[in-house]
Amino acid sequence: MYLDRVLMDRRPMPFRLARSRIDRSPPIFSAVPKVSFCTCISLNNLIDGFSPAAGYKAVVLTVDAPMFGRRLDDLRNGFSVPPGFSFPNLSAQTQSGSGGLGGGIPDLSFDTAATWEEKIAWMKSQTDLEIWVKGVTSPLDAQIAIEQGVDGIIISNHGGRQLDTTPATIDILHEIAPIAKGKTRIAIDGGFRRGSDIFKAVALGADFVFVGRIAIWGLAYDGSNGVGLALDLLINEFKLCMGLAGCSKISDITPAHLSILNAKGVLESVY
Repeated sequence: MYLDRVLMDRRPMPFRLARSRIDRSPPIFSAVPKVSFCTCISLNNLIDGFSPAAGYKAVVLTVDAPMFGRRLDDLRNGFSVPPGFSFPNLSAQTQSGSGGLGGGIPDLSFDTAATWEEKIAWMKSQTDLEIWVKGVTSPLDAQIAIEQGVDGIIISNHGGRQLDTTPATIDILHEIAPIAKGKTRIAIDGGFRRGSDIFKAVALGADFVFVGRIAIWGLAYDGSNGVGLALDLLINEFKLCMGLAGCSKISDITPAHLSILNAKGVLESVY
């Protein structure tokens, strides 16, 4: 059972569906119209069937990978795509070459000449779905995204796989939130493992927090039941953190609930 279907069965919630998934099945969110994000890795075309009528809400454009990164862990582990591996939900000709992910797959090619003005405008002309951009890692990019009229930004460093020594996303959120809050919706991912981590992100200004490994760990542990258990633990930890911080609703969470340890080892206010 694929993780996307497990999540929809067990815990309806916003979910980003990768364009490069290996499942050829039709859109899965028709019964959950408020729960869908489609991640487009390239802009060659939008996937047929990903429409509001099918229950999808947004297209998420990945903007932080104009070329394929040198993923050291994959190299050390000897990871590569098996010969003949393909993505059946893309075109019939999408066969991989030898080597890393994306090699030899036309629909996963990178457009290194893409510009904000051209591509965002083009996407808006092609779909009625909301347009979100994923991979925003600087206040400048956040400002540009807002100027282009995107519906939301996702602060993400691609799990640190694309470029070593990138800042932690929680630190990036601290810089971006004052610029973007109230002008577009803010989501974040990267390293969120506990409910208290989510609390910190919300306090800094995030509207959404995305997690990936937690659901996968649950799936590996006990299938669909494990996914439900893992997400329940996360939700319960978040509620517990809220209660112990004196918050009865999410809107009660503010930067005043956090402190930052400065270089001198002294706690100071966040903003």
